[in-house]
Amino acid sequence: MRWLTGPVLASLIVTTGYAAAPTPDVQDAAGQLETFGARLEGVGFSGALLVAKDGRILLSKAYGYADRARGIRNTVDTVFPVGSITKQFTAAGILALEQRGALSTGDPITKYFRDVPPDKVGITIHHLLTHSSGLVGSLGGDKEPIGWDDFFKLVMKSKLLWPPGTKYEYSNVGFSVLAGIIEHVSGQPWERFLRENLFLPAGMQQTGCVLPKFAPDMVPHGYQDDDDVGTFIADYGPEGPYWHLRGNGGINSTIGDMYRWHQALLGDTVLSAESRRKAFTPYVREGDDADSFYGYGWALFKSPRGTNIVTHNGGNGIFTAEMIRFVDEGVVVYGAANDSAFAAWEQTPRLAALLFGGTVEVPPAVVALPGPALEELVGHYTVPSGSGFDLQKHGGGLLALPDGQEAVNALAAVRPQSQARYATVAANTQTLLERIVAGRTSTADGDSAWDVSEEMYRREQARRQRLESDLGRLKAAHVLGTLPAPEGRGRVIARLDFAKGSRYLRCLWGPGGRLWHIRELGQPVGVQLFSESPTVLFSYTPSSGGIRRVEIVRRVDGRVEALALQTPSGPVRATRMSPKPSSGSSGSGESERKP
Repeated sequence: MRWLTGPVLASLIVTTGYAAAPTPDVQDAAGQLETFGARLEGVGFSGALLVAKDGRILLSKAYGYADRARGIRNTVDTVFPVGSITKQFTAAGILALEQRGALSTGDPITKYFRDVPPDKVGITIHHLLTHSSGLVGSLGGDKEPIGWDDFFKLVMKSKLLWPPGTKYEYSNVGFSVLAGIIEHVSGQPWERFLRENLFLPAGMQQTGCVLPKFAPDMVPHGYQDDDDVGTFIADYGPEGPYWHLRGNGGINSTIGDMYRWHQALLGDTVLSAESRRKAFTPYVREGDDADSFYGYGWALFKSPRGTNIVTHNGGNGIFTAEMIRFVDEGVVVYGAANDSAFAAWEQTPRLAALLFGGTVEVPPAVVALPGPALEELVGHYTVPSGSGFDLQKHGGGLLALPDGQEAVNALAAVRPQSQARYATVAANTQTLLERIVAGRTSTADGDSAWDVSEEMYRREQARRQRLESDLGRLKAAHVLGTLPAPEGRGRVIARLDFAKGSRYLRCLWGPGGRLWHIRELGQPVGVQLFSESPTVLFSYTPSSGGIRRVEIVRRVDGRVEALALQTPSGPVRATRMSPKPSSGSSGSGESERKP
C-alpha cells in the first residue's frame, strides 16, 4: 500500500492556511465541519469522516454509497481499508512484544531468521520500523498469493539499496518482515496477535482482515471512473492478506474504531508510556530536504503553529485513508474514501483547517435544475485559445469533456505549479501514442524525459491489435488534456480514432516522469459541473479543493450564447458553437463519468 509522503502532506496542511487564525469555538467549528461534509457529498465524495477535540466528537458521518448497484449507503459502521496506516499497528505489535521482554527493537533479524545473507545481517528491527533497512519498496503485487517461505526467500535474494541504517526509503517489504517477526515470536498469525493484544483491549471490535467476520453490507465497493472494482477484501486468503501486503497494509476499520485507537494511544491501554515515546520519536528524516521524520510506523512533523503532528495515510488509488493526530492540541482527524476521484488525504487537512480557523473553499450547495434547463446548455464550446469542450448531461448535472489543456485549466481549479508539469505529461503521452500509431516496436531511444517500461509498451501494442480487430485501422491518437488527480499526479485523457469509431484512454503519470498505468475507458472522463443557481454553475476539484464558477451568458432572446468561466486571472469566455456535442465526443449525449 502506497502512502502520501510527509513533505507533500505538510504542504497540504500549510496551504490550507489555518496557522494565523485562532481556534474557533468548537460548537461553531462543529457546524462548519457538518456543512463541509454535506457539501462534499453533494459534489461526489464517498466515504466517512471524523473530527474530535479533547474527547468531544465534532463530526462523525458517512457519505455516498458502499454499493451503488444495490443502493447500500456508507454508514459509520462501514469498514474501510486503512491502507498503510496498518504499519503503525504492526509497529505497535512489535512494541507490545518488547514490553513483554520477548524481543528488543535493537535486535538484528538474524536472531529470528536463519539463512540471512551477509549484506542483510546488519538489519535490525529498528531499521525495519523506520524504513532505514535498505530494503526495496516492494517485491510483488498486493494480491499475489505468496506464502511466508517464498516471500522471505525473495527478500533475502533482493539487492539492498544501501547499507542498513544509512538512508531512508519507504519499504512495504520491511513491514512485512516485521509481521513475520511477530508471528515467529508470538506463535500466532499476525492478525490474531494484533486483535488479541491491540484491537480488543482498545475496544475495536470491527477492526482487522478476516477475524471480525464482517457482514457483507459493512464492506464497501471501490469505484474508479465510475467502474465498480469490487471490495478490498475479496482477494484475501484464509488468513487475510498475502505476504506482499501483510504487515504493511490490509487492515480494515470503522471511523469509530479508529477513534478508539486514538484514545488508546493517549494512555496505557495497549502501550506503555515508554513504548509510546519510542513510537513517536522522530528517528529518520523522510528525504534529504524533508521537514518530516519517521518514527515507528508514524510520520512526524510540526504544524504551522509549532505543535506536534503524528500522522499516516495509505491507499491503493481507489480506497484511501488518513489519520492526523495533533497530539499537543487534543485533536484527531480521520477520513476514509472508496472512490478514486476523492482521496481521503485531500480532505482531512481541510477538516483540520476548519477546526483551527483557517480558510477553506466550501463547495456551494447543489441546486437541482430541471431537465430542459440542463438540455439547453448541452453543446460544443470554444475558448479564445482554440481549445474547447463538449458539455453533456450527467445525471442531475453536466459534464464538460475538454479538448485542450486551456479548457481544462479554465474549467478545473488546476494549481499553477501543476500546469507546466501537466503540459509535459500531455506531450509525453502524445509522443507515446504517436509511436504506437506508427507501429514502433520499442520505446528505447535514449529519451530520459520519461519512464515507460517495455512491458507497458507491449501491452499497449496488444491493446491496439485487439481494438483494430473490432474497429478497423488505428488512424490517429489525440490527447484531450491532463485532468487533476490525487497527489497532483497527471491524469491524461486521450482518444484513439479508428476507422469505425473511437476509444478513450486514461494515462496516469507519477513523479519523475514515470507512466504508472493506462486504463481503457468506455467514455472519456471530464470535469463535472454542478448548478449553484439557475444562472451559475460550478466545478469542484478535489485535489486542490478549488472551485470554478461558470456564469451562463444569454442572448436577448434568452438562448444560451456562451459560458463565462471565472478563473483567477479573469473571466474566460467559452462561446457556444453548436447545440450538440461535436463528433470528437463520445456522442452519447449522456455520461456516467466523474472528474
